[in-house]
Parts: sequence; C-alpha cells; structure tokens
Amino acid sequence: MNLDNIQTGDVLLTRTRWKWYKLNTYLSRLINFGTNFWTGIQGKPYSPCNHSAIFVWIDKVLYVFESDSKGFTRKPAIEYLQGIADDNYWIKRYPNIHATTCYSNTVKIEGFGYNYLKLFKEVPNQLTNENFETVRKKPMKKMVCSQAVAFVINSTDARYCINPNNYDPQDLFFDNDSKFITFK
Repeated sequence: MNLDNIQTGDVLLTRTRWKWYKLNTYLSRLINFGTNFWTGIQGKPYSPCNHSAIFVWIDKVLYVFESDSKGFTRKPAIEYLQGIADDNYWIKRYPNIHATTCYSNTVKIEGFGYNYLKLFKEVPNQLTNENFETVRKKPMKKMVCSQAVAFVINSTDARYCINPNNYDPQDLFFDNDSKFITFK
C-alpha cells in the first residue's frame, strides 16, 4: 500500500464490520445506529461511517490519530490500515490545510480522554438540532473521534468544521468543503 500521497490533515472515515467475537464492533454498530436513527428523523442522508481519525506525518512516518476508549492516541498508519483491512474506509482532504498547525494541534490533544457522555448527550442534541456546547478555541479534555478531528481541522482553518464540539462522523463524511481522495 502506497501512502505517499496522503497528507497531514487528511481525514480517515471508517465503518467497522461487525464481528460477534470483537467487543468494539458492538459499540461501533450502536454509534452508527444512533447517528442514522436521528438523522433519518431529520431527513438527512444516512452515514456509511461510524468512526473518524486524522493522518499526520511526523519525522517521515505517517501516523493515524484517533479518539477511542484509550483517549486520543496515535498509531503508525501502515499498522492501523492493516488492522482495518476488512472494514470500509474513505479518505477526505480539506483544501489549504496548514500542515505545521495541523501537526502541532494534533500532538497538543494527544492523550486527551474519550467522551462517553457525549454519546448520550448527542441524542437530544440531534433531535432538537440545538448546540449544547459553545464554540471553543481550546479543546475539551475529553472528545469523541469526530470532535477531535473537527477540532484539529477547525484550528488550522476556521472556515471548516465551524462548531467542532457538535461534530459526528456523518458531518465529516458529507462535508462539502472536503473532497474524497483515492490511493493505491
């Protein structure tokens, strides 16, 4: 797999295939169901993805940063992509993302916790379409995957991901400011 055309700031969106023997696939299905249930009520399109991460080059090594049960962590991209080889995934790119700012803001939030409460707050948030959280210049100490990715993208160029605290993977997937890219 050639990852040379992946840039710092490219967004990885995935849909985990369900496997009865893997515990995290149950949570990913629950996230996908909840997101699509409420967006279906609102008349929005269904999301094919349930997780997001961001690519960052550090010292000529490509990493994937993601927010999961261990917090906001990094893993070498080759290792990460081999681990999701059975899953569906997409890569999107925002134009004119400043790589140095993206790198520094990604590393700044590394180690932050995962926001389990956000998963439960999102139900009334999506149903009423209200924003319970204000736009912040500083990151929250706990974030779900899409909040962390949206925060990094927003901090590099405030035209994108306007309210990162309320983002879910669907928002990143259907965002018209970014374009899908392919690699072989």
